[in-house]
Amino acid sequence: MSQKELEQASPWKRLESKLPGKKVVPQDQERLNRFERNDLERVSESANVPKPASIFSDDRQTSWTRNTTIQTARREYSDAHEVQDRESIRQKQRESWISHGNHAPRTARGLAMGPELVKLKAKSDADRVSRRQPKPHIVIDADVVRACILLWRSETEDGRRLYEQWEESVFTKTSLNNAIQMRLAGGQPVNPQLVQDSYADCVNGNHLERKVRRDANGNVVRHRSEAALPAPTIYPRPIFGDEIAANEQAAHEAAVEAATKEMNRALSIPFTQLKREVQAQRKSEKP
Repeated sequence: MSQKELEQASPWKRLESKLPGKKVVPQDQERLNRFERNDLERVSESANVPKPASIFSDDRQTSWTRNTTIQTARREYSDAHEVQDRESIRQKQRESWISHGNHAPRTARGLAMGPELVKLKAKSDADRVSRRQPKPHIVIDADVVRACILLWRSETEDGRRLYEQWEESVFTKTSLNNAIQMRLAGGQPVNPQLVQDSYADCVNGNHLERKVRRDANGNVVRHRSEAALPAPTIYPRPIFGDEIAANEQAAHEAAVEAATKEMNRALSIPFTQLKREVQAQRKSEKP
């Protein structure tokens, strides 16, 4: 075989030219001796022919070679499929953490909520939203409140016996009036039940002045075995939102007026006198 034909021939033909009398094919690699295999590898490398993974069969490989082959295959597979496998595993874990096969509501810590807990959470959320919304401004007619009080006095047992058990005094009337206003501030509708609930609040809190026995001279008379009851207290007067705003505005205006007067006074007096006043008000330093 000429040099030009040898260069154009396949690696197997070139190896056959070096090994006269032997026909070399890829299936006959195991029949070659070590020197012939080395020549075959050199020829394959020079011709850029992919070298087989192993020239020995599995039964002729050592344990180290088999393990190295297996690890190399695993590494190649991991490099090729690592990103895809990692994303698929992460997606499966995310689905198991979030849904667990259903779409039930979950707590902030990821625990599934039962039906009763779902109802309670919905009720809590609705209450939170209602509290954030401003309450509508309700105009209360004093004549309507007065009519409800008169109806309660004439139709109910407690109303008819009001001044039989309690003194008809300014103290009693003021406490009952404050109790009614407190319930109105809380949003209770105007009706006779409003007066009845306010009366119960005054009785339970000892805010009404009890009727006592008196002699001909107007002195209080008690039996010898009768214990003295604790003195009643006036029902606290409620403060509405508009009244709070008005009080804050008045306090702000008073503070501004006082600061203006003090500034004008400081500007009208000599600086030395102002300095002496400031030094007199300053606390003396401890030694």
